[in-house]
Amino acid sequence: GKTSFAKNVMMLAAAQVIVKILGLIYKIIIVNVPGFGDAGNGYYSAGYQLYMVLLALSSIGIPNVVSKMVSERIAIGDKKAAHRVFKITFNLVTTIGFVLAAFMFIFSRDISVALFGTEGVSYTLMALSPAVMFVSSNSVLRGYFTGLGSLKSTSISEIIEQFFNCVLSILFVYMTVGNKTEIMAAAGNLSTSCAALISVGYMISHYSLKRRYIKNECLAQTVPTENEPTSKLIKTIVYLAVPAAFASLVSTLSSNIDSITVNNYT
Repeated sequence: GKTSFAKNVMMLAAAQVIVKILGLIYKIIIVNVPGFGDAGNGYYSAGYQLYMVLLALSSIGIPNVVSKMVSERIAIGDKKAAHRVFKITFNLVTTIGFVLAAFMFIFSRDISVALFGTEGVSYTLMALSPAVMFVSSNSVLRGYFTGLGSLKSTSISEIIEQFFNCVLSILFVYMTVGNKTEIMAAAGNLSTSCAALISVGYMISHYSLKRRYIKNECLAQTVPTENEPTSKLIKTIVYLAVPAAFASLVSTLSSNIDSITVNNYT
C-alpha cells in the first residue's frame, strides 16, 4: 500500500544521497594522491566521459522503460508477459553492451589519439570497457525489480556499487603510486568496472533466489498472456528508450567536446 510505496521511495532517495557522498569522498582523495593531481584528473575525466557516451547508447533510459512495461503487465495480472519483457530486454541490452565494450577496448588507442591527441587516455578506456556491459545488464535487472515493486534490491545494488567504487578507486590509485599518471588514472577507473561487476553479481544472485517463485507465479497465472511478437516488443523498448538516451547523449557529448578541445589545444 501507500506505506510500502513511501518506504521504497525513501530507501531509493537515501541510496542516492549515500552514492553522491561516497562519490565526492573518493574523488577528493584520489586527486590529492602524490603523482595524480590535475593531470591524472584530466586522463580520468576524459576517459570517463567517453564511457558515459557509450553507456547512454547502451542503457540510459532502460531501467525506466523496463519498469514501466513490467508494471503495466503486472497490473493486469500478466506475469508471463512481464517476465518475457525482462528476458528479451536483458538479452538485447547485454548484447549491445558487450559489442560497445569490445569496441571501446579494441580501439582504445585509436580513439584516444583521434579524440584527445594522446595515447594516455587509452589505458583508462581499457579499464572502463567491461563496465559498459556490466552496467547495461544491471540496468535491466534494476528496472525489472522496480517494475515488480521491489526497490530494496535496486537501492542495495546502487550502494554496493558506489561503496566498492569508492574503496577500490582509492586502493588502486595508491597501489600505482610511482607509475605514470595515465596508469594511475586507469587504476582509478578500473574500480568502476570491478564495482559494476560486484553490483550486477548481487542483482543476478537476487534474481536467482527469486526465480523459482517467479516461475511458480507464471505457472499459476489464470489471465491469458499477451503473445506480442519479439520484434514488436523490441521496437517498443527502443521507441521508449531513445528519448532518454538522446537527452543524456547531448549532455554527455557537450562535456566531451570541452574535454577534446582542452586536450587538443593545450
